[in-house]
Amino acid sequence: MAQDFNSAPGIDRVNKRIFERKLTQHVQIIHRKVLNETYAYTPYRELLIVKNRENPPRMISIPTIRDKLVLRILSSIIQDVFSGECNYKIVQTVVAGIKQYIPFYDYIIKLDIKNYYPSINHKILYSRVKEQISDHQILSLIARAIRTPTVIEKCNCGEYGRNKRGIPQGLPISNILSSIYLLNLDKRYSDLPNLKYFRFVDDILILCNKSDSEQIQKDIIAELKNVYKLVVNEKKVQAQSIAEGFFYLGYFFKGSSISVREQSRRKLENSLESLFTDYRNSDFKNTSFFLWKLNLKITGCMNDNKKYGWVFFFSQITEESILHHFDWFVQKLIRRFDLEKKLNDKKIKRFVKTYHEILSNLSKTGYIPKFDEYSLNDKEHFLKSIEVNLPEWSEDCIMRAFKRITFSSIRDLERDIQSLRERY
Repeated sequence: MAQDFNSAPGIDRVNKRIFERKLTQHVQIIHRKVLNETYAYTPYRELLIVKNRENPPRMISIPTIRDKLVLRILSSIIQDVFSGECNYKIVQTVVAGIKQYIPFYDYIIKLDIKNYYPSINHKILYSRVKEQISDHQILSLIARAIRTPTVIEKCNCGEYGRNKRGIPQGLPISNILSSIYLLNLDKRYSDLPNLKYFRFVDDILILCNKSDSEQIQKDIIAELKNVYKLVVNEKKVQAQSIAEGFFYLGYFFKGSSISVREQSRRKLENSLESLFTDYRNSDFKNTSFFLWKLNLKITGCMNDNKKYGWVFFFSQITEESILHHFDWFVQKLIRRFDLEKKLNDKKIKRFVKTYHEILSNLSKTGYIPKFDEYSLNDKEHFLKSIEVNLPEWSEDCIMRAFKRITFSSIRDLERDIQSLRERY
């Protein structure tokens, strides 16, 4: 997601720090209520995400910290049970698969499921989950989680009934349940010999030959409607020759070339320019921190076993010229903002170098920050290098300052691919 909701408070406004003061007591209550099947989720807090003026806002459901803890454990259980069947794929893995099979076909079918999360049928979902999970307590927690309503703040929650359809977006279990829902469809089409099937959430891509395309399209649309009670967005159905070029998951495929949308390039350029503008307009110009932010925007980072940054997201491109362009653009901004002297002796990283580190040396790289591997001394050294002043250099102060700065910076990285994160 574009925004990190992990620490966002629910409708009770209890944040993580307050919750942790009585963590043991909360865990005991949760344990008791789960065992006697009386655990009830608090209504989720509504958060609307506006993508643009043409599309309606997307509703995100924010659970309380207590419920989030339960839902994360529940998500881990579900993923463990379905690990052999539900292969969780990231965008880059899917794109790599498409790259591999494109040469063998001449046609594509692209389908977009309309209102996927809100349209998921509870009865069908339960039947899929029960195929692998028989524990009544787990099933009860899942059922209650997706039936819990999402409400506006400062409202009478009793006015809202239970959800009878759909999965609330933003919960720790939302993605895994949405994957399980179409698991049988994925299996069936992945086994067909005359096509190659890919799905990422609600976007389906099929590589096939033109002679088979009409029947394939007809069959899958009918199956989605009759078996899964889902409707395909007819306006977004795309059936065409691969040679024409097509977009999928933010990438542009044409022949053996894999590139990105022009709007994604412009978005990164605007983000880089904003970084320079903010530095120029700041009252206190911390050049060391500015340089670190610039390098982080170039390389991205790894944190909590996740990868962040523009180059990470588009690491499957084959047009390296795009990255050379961004390296040139950074140098252009340095000249435009008259920073040659200030940054002359500084080490500015490169998009091209980052790309090759991701592809060839990611496990050993020291070029891309890996915040998970930072020791306390590393964190202290980093804070001092960017001229952070702390009241005391205790372990607690260092950890809090480091977490605050890296969290904010990762959030900035996510904004560079915001429309993509919100979409997928």
